[in-house]
Amino acid sequence: RALVALLTRGERAGRSFAAGAHLVLAALLQSPGFLYRASRPDTRIPERADAYTLASRLSFLIWDAGPDERLLERAERGELATTKGLLATTDAMLADPRARRGLRAFAEDWLGLYRLDVATRSPRIFPRWSPALNRDMKEQTLRFVERIAREGDLMRLFTDTRADLNPALADIYGVPSRGSGFELVDLADHPHRIGLLTQPAVLGAFAGIESVSIVDRGLYVLRTFLCEDVPAPPDSLIAAFKPIEGKLTQRQKFEKHASAIACTGCHMDIDPLGHPLEPFDAVGGHHDEDEHGNVILSS
Repeated sequence: RALVALLTRGERAGRSFAAGAHLVLAALLQSPGFLYRASRPDTRIPERADAYTLASRLSFLIWDAGPDERLLERAERGELATTKGLLATTDAMLADPRARRGLRAFAEDWLGLYRLDVATRSPRIFPRWSPALNRDMKEQTLRFVERIAREGDLMRLFTDTRADLNPALADIYGVPSRGSGFELVDLADHPHRIGLLTQPAVLGAFAGIESVSIVDRGLYVLRTFLCEDVPAPPDSLIAAFKPIEGKLTQRQKFEKHASAIACTGCHMDIDPLGHPLEPFDAVGGHHDEDEHGNVILSS
């Protein structure tokens, strides 16, 4: 009724149906009730409609897609209204292949793995890189997230020492490969390989064609895993920024930049999160020394 009134008001003001439709569209795109699949607690919704709302929320959460006819039928029969029915429905949805697709879509979006679809590397610096390697990197991390989700202890996303390796990834990790496809390998004897943050896909998603930046990686950790952010530097600061010459480690270079009063506030939050990831290059290989022969301090 309110939207019809808006349409009429817009038609009269703009003297055309298009003007009214424009006003209605603007209202819809600013309405939380239209944009989000959730009902407010103070909204009185018929029981049947509320069951469909729950079915929709479950479906987008688990399948990353709208509800199918079977799920809508369960809602129609009231099977989502009881704890037993809700658990049975959820178990059935998790057993469906669409749950795996939904989890992988979530992980790809959360971790920024879609960036690997277009990322390239310098063939001069990384002769073993190829688009196929990017695909292998992404598949490894998606398998990892799936496995940890099935096992249930989500903190192991950051502490698990197992990794799915194929020959190309085994070469990156510096371990022997025992087969042609993916195999689960325990890397407990490789202390610098643990959890998501040391996987090539995560390391490579925010890397450049030739090099990496501890600031980019620090920002990635801050935003993706700590759910925090820092404002972009002002244009005047960027204009005054001058590259530091000399054969220094990234840590040494950014310590010089961060010593400026205008930079310290943000870099004290960003840089310490990037320091442990400095030893990893743009394809996820681990090095104890940088290109200048400096020992990399990863503490």
